[in-house]
Amino acid sequence: MAMIQGQNKQTKLQEWTSWKQWALDHKDFPKFQTDFFNEVDEYNKNIERKLEDPEVQKELDKLFSADAKRIRIGRVILLIFTASIVGGLVFVSTFESYKNEQNRSSFLNK
Repeated sequence: MAMIQGQNKQTKLQEWTSWKQWALDHKDFPKFQTDFFNEVDEYNKNIERKLEDPEVQKELDKLFSADAKRIRIGRVILLIFTASIVGGLVFVSTFESYKNEQNRSSFLNK
């Protein structure tokens, strides 16, 4: 079974390599590559122009400040939760210690 899977994988790899080589050797590939890179470059420049727009910057500032506020609230809640857990553990251990002390003193008084 492992031998068949290994052969199948090797066959797929060889097939992919031959398709890749065919695409790279194709006479129109350099034009395709240049057109694609130009399209990506134009898309990125368009994003940069949008980011320089004051209206877009205002919207982004709103999003970032809202996100920062949400993170701050989450941290406060986490701090309160952690303090509650620690406080509860301290209370329980103190109560247990007090109970043990009471039991010891009641044995001594008998």
